[in-house]
Amino acid sequence: MLPARLIQCSVREGRVWPRWFGEPDYPWLGALLDELVAAAGQPERLLDERIQGAAALTPVPAPRRALGLHVARSLVGRTRGDRISRRIRDTLFPLATCLPRDGAIAATVSALGIAAEAVEARLFSDLPGERPLGELPEINPAELSRRVNLRLAQALVARSMTLRIRLAGRARAVVRHAKLRGLLCAVTGRADRVEEAELHVSGPLSLFHHTLVYGRALGELLPDLAWCERFSLEARCVIRDEPATLVLCERDPLFPAAEPRRFDSKLETRFARALARCAPDWELVREPTAIPAGDTLCFPDFALRHRPSRRAILVEVVGFWTAGYLARKRAQLVAAGRDDLLICLDESLGCDEATWPPGLWILPFRKRLDPEAVLAVASERLGIGRP
Repeated sequence: MLPARLIQCSVREGRVWPRWFGEPDYPWLGALLDELVAAAGQPERLLDERIQGAAALTPVPAPRRALGLHVARSLVGRTRGDRISRRIRDTLFPLATCLPRDGAIAATVSALGIAAEAVEARLFSDLPGERPLGELPEINPAELSRRVNLRLAQALVARSMTLRIRLAGRARAVVRHAKLRGLLCAVTGRADRVEEAELHVSGPLSLFHHTLVYGRALGELLPDLAWCERFSLEARCVIRDEPATLVLCERDPLFPAAEPRRFDSKLETRFARALARCAPDWELVREPTAIPAGDTLCFPDFALRHRPSRRAILVEVVGFWTAGYLARKRAQLVAAGRDDLLICLDESLGCDEATWPPGLWILPFRKRLDPEAVLAVASERLGIGRP
């Protein structure tokens, strides 16, 4: 998440205008990338000296340069702390109190079985500022520019109260990804046109708890939007203590995610494997048909079908939640005339202190969804005896 001091935007007439990076930034971004490549393997502290030297040759406003450097450095491979460094210090320093410098180094070399030049080179290489920089992946200024823009947009969205996202083309994939990230969202649209939808998403600032974690999860949704044929996002944000509206669309220069593919959350994958082991009479059906309820749509995560009887229940796994969100879910199911949806609720991600509203079929869990618990409730609900 970008620190507030790095956010490049202006607010005019109630609208947020991000200061996007683009072609005019390519020359100095290219010089920045060259410095990061050249600094690989050197102590981190030396990078600042190289950057300051390059800055003198290509004058760029300091806040803009700081943003570009922040994002570029996040792409550099991380090196772990050198374990031998602590062993060198633990061995060398006591010896240095009773032996001359060369003797202490020689004794350390003998004790640890390392080369003499490695003693000084790796003495502090596990400490901040002294750790060697990793390799920068192959990237050009245009790609770095779009990555900076994405991080900027994510930082702005993370300061939102509410969002509305209109989608055309691949809308179901975006809805699926939003659910996997546990976002609080309602979907409006038509059941026969699930690739066109409108998402109403709660922003981090509308929650009481988990705002930082939720903001990150919300930001992870933005790269997926680039794969829709068209999208428009309106976010009501608070920027520098001032409410304003951020508007994004498919024409904005954001870095896209890898092409969306059908995938399962780790929680769902573990549940499916455990279900297959403990209950062969039940099968998990992924991505069942959306449930229409007036102009809203409910997308269950999967269905559980009892093979002998062919009877089934729908299951939705809810991550972040509030009492208001659950109340809206209840109203949605009543409007749809459905009572066959089991809501598996992660208790640890509750965003307020309110209790669950009555009339919902809820199974609480923490981190792991137990298939035995789910099947016990499902069997009772469907009137199916279990051995």
